[in-house]
Amino acid sequence: MLASVMPVSDYGHDKDGKPLSMTKGRPPEMILTLNTWIKKYTSDNDIVYLDYFSAMVDDKGFLKAISVKTVFTQMRRVTRSCLRWQKQQSQRL
Repeated sequence: MLASVMPVSDYGHDKDGKPLSMTKGRPPEMILTLNTWIKKYTSDNDIVYLDYFSAMVDDKGFLKAISVKTVFTQMRRVTRSCLRWQKQQSQRL
């Protein structure tokens, strides 16, 4: 089982109130490229792919500006969906 890399955002601020620039160290284009590779690799090798990125990205390509509780709720939803799919696949064998 492999999971996508989560999106990042520049929405936050540090303890002094200065804007954070997370996209400098983790450019969204690189995250998209890596996630595309991971998704293809898992498909080619019959490995379950957990797509957290799609559940957590906003319309600008950044991590949604939501609460931590919502993040974990979304992650659980994606994980449960993938585990159900994996169980269905194993029952077909």
